[in-house]
Amino acid sequence: MPFLTRREFTLILFALSAFLIAYNYESSFSSLSTAALFPGANNSFSATQLLSVQDAFRDDGRRNTKYTDDLESEILGDWEIETRKQHDLGPYGLTENNQFSDWSNGDIPQTKLVGHVPGYTILENVLLANGALYLVHNLASQIFPKTEMILSTGIDVPGSNLPPVSQELKFLTRSQALDIIGYGAHRMANTTIICFDHPHSITNETFLAFYRAYSTLSPPVQTKSGPLPPSQIILPNVPRDSLSETAYYPSYQLSRIAFPFLNHIFSEDFTDFGKTERPIILDQVLLTDRVAAESGTQTFDFSADVKAPFSEEDEVAIDGKKSKKTKKKEYEIREATLIEPIDKRLPFASAFALPAPHNWVSPLSAGALILPPPQSLTTHTKKSKKARKAVTYVSTQARSIREPQLREADHENLLRELRKAGEANGFDVYVVELGSERIEGAVGTWRNLVSAAVRSSVMLGVHGDTLTYAPLLQPGSGATVIEFFPDGKFVNDHEFITRSLDIGYVAWRNTKKYTRGNLPPISPITRADSRLLSIDVHAVVNFVKEQLRK
Repeated sequence: MPFLTRREFTLILFALSAFLIAYNYESSFSSLSTAALFPGANNSFSATQLLSVQDAFRDDGRRNTKYTDDLESEILGDWEIETRKQHDLGPYGLTENNQFSDWSNGDIPQTKLVGHVPGYTILENVLLANGALYLVHNLASQIFPKTEMILSTGIDVPGSNLPPVSQELKFLTRSQALDIIGYGAHRMANTTIICFDHPHSITNETFLAFYRAYSTLSPPVQTKSGPLPPSQIILPNVPRDSLSETAYYPSYQLSRIAFPFLNHIFSEDFTDFGKTERPIILDQVLLTDRVAAESGTQTFDFSADVKAPFSEEDEVAIDGKKSKKTKKKEYEIREATLIEPIDKRLPFASAFALPAPHNWVSPLSAGALILPPPQSLTTHTKKSKKARKAVTYVSTQARSIREPQLREADHENLLRELRKAGEANGFDVYVVELGSERIEGAVGTWRNLVSAAVRSSVMLGVHGDTLTYAPLLQPGSGATVIEFFPDGKFVNDHEFITRSLDIGYVAWRNTKKYTRGNLPPISPITRADSRLLSIDVHAVVNFVKEQLRK
């Protein structure tokens, strides 16, 4: 290793000397005391010693005014920090300390009846243990409806081929509940919907009906967003593996789009709940049962016996003030659909007897609008700043001949005339082909069906499941559903739902048009009826144009 040269040795010695002098600056130049300038700083510029002085530093690391000098002020400035207001909203969701409800003092929560119509019952503080539901109240017989109006356990519905549910529903006094349930339970927070329908009992209207019943829980304060979504939907009789084979599957897809954080619990998980030794308490639950609705609706008095939340008797007011003026000013109109005698044949009709905000379907429509728009049959040379109106024709021509469909000539003529009318009058024409995409410009997927419906004002198709998504139509005076029937036949499933949403409805049989007020009598379609339907294409298209002009 070579020795250091004299020059290198001198440089090292100089550097060490400079370091030692700088490091011991305060002790080497004690005569430069700064006590007068910095009282309380122990005669020191040292930031290390200032650490022991209270409030010597600001939040950003600079020294406070009485401990700084001109040089530091010149370099770092003397500006003040603008503190931002902190909004502590607290922990979100269900936290560890409130996942468990405890009533070790014996004060077990009583079950409260919030709302009820046959087959749709809203309750608070419901206990789930050993696979059974428990309603706790010392006066249960006076408070709650009959069991068969809530769940169809063990009942026999004449003329129905739907089986009752096997779920147990038990009523307990508070002392009995303490003996059976114990002194605590795991908590399932917020609102839960439990639909007890068997897979073959579920229809296209199942989800829409129980969501309509759930919407009655929306506070009657004016809002644009509609009711908040439920936390979870439980289907105790539907296995996850067979979900895609049930009529609930399209609704499941729609709910996932509209409510991304909504949780679905199927039969496998619900069975596990029954196997656990720890009971569960549900904050709020909507129990739905199609068979109970079907049987109970026939004898239920919808003009007097509907139990609804936020009713006049409850005297619910804003900010605790029971002022009628406040109600009229800040509360929106909550409407219930009038259940007419012919509507009682519909197992889902009772759900619409509960009052709900007029915009209760808006969260579903908003979710559907996220989907990209489908391809239109029409081409427009002129660009419009405003969104064009649209009509959706749901075709079943690609389905089996055993399914209802238009005569091929009428179908082709309807496509041609709708395209011509759309291009001449500046509206879009969406054709949704159920079963295939063999028609040019048609869309065959579920997503495009929903996307077309939510962008349209008019929807037309043969009777059956073609008009399931008519409730998503854009609201307005021109919103209309046109349903094609065979001669002599008519059912009011879609008419009832559209009536509840103030959507126009027309039943079309061959060349005859029936509007509300002169609808034909109920005559259900049977297998013996013709599956090929004929329509007056020119009359239908002219009516569509009239509606889109509104």
